Amino acid sequence: MVTGAASGVGRYAAAQLAARGARVAAIDIDEDGLRTLATISPLITPFVCDVGDEAAARRAVQGARTAVGPFGQVVHCAGIAPLGRVLEQCTADFERAMRVNYLGTVHVARAAVPVLTETGGGSFIAIASIAGWIPLSCCQLEVPGQRAGVIGPPGTRAGRGRESAEKIVCQHG
Repeated sequence: MVTGAASGVGRYAAAQLAARGARVAAIDIDEDGLRTLATISPLITPFVCDVGDEAAARRAVQGARTAVGPFGQVVHCAGIAPLGRVLEQCTADFERAMRVNYLGTVHVARAAVPVLTETGGGSFIAIASIAGWIPLSCCQLEVPGQRAGVIGPPGTRAGRGRESAEKIVCQHG
C-alpha cells in the first residue's frame, strides 16, 4: 500500500513496487493522478482518499485490504508543502498542513498496522521532509512539529506494543 501515490516519491514507490510484481493499493487525494498511475500496471489499484480525514483513511485502508489482500508493506508518502512565507500564510493553511502531514500519518498508521500484524508483521515506512529538522521559512510553510512529529529527533527508537507482538523501529539521522 502506498499513500501519496499520485505524484512524487509516492508515485515512484508505487510504480517500482508494481514493476517488481507487487499488487499495489495506491492512495491519494488526486483522482486524475491516480488514474494516470493506474495505466502503468494492472497491479495498481487506485483509492481516492484524503488521509487527513480519519474515517476516509480507515475506509481506504480497508478497501485496499479487500482489493489486494493482506499487505505486508505500507509506504506512507502523503504530505503537502504549501509554498509561501510563513507569516503570510493563513491559519487554514497551517491547519491543513498539520491535518495531512501529521494526523494523516497517525490515521494511516492506526488503520494499516492491524492489517500488517494480521499476517505476522510487515513494514510501515513513513516518508517525511527534511524540513522537520531544517525549516525552509523563506519559501515554504512549515508548522513546527508537523514534520518533526513524523520523523522525531535524529537516531533510532524501538519499542514493542504491550498487548501485541508489534515491534516499532524508527531509523533516521
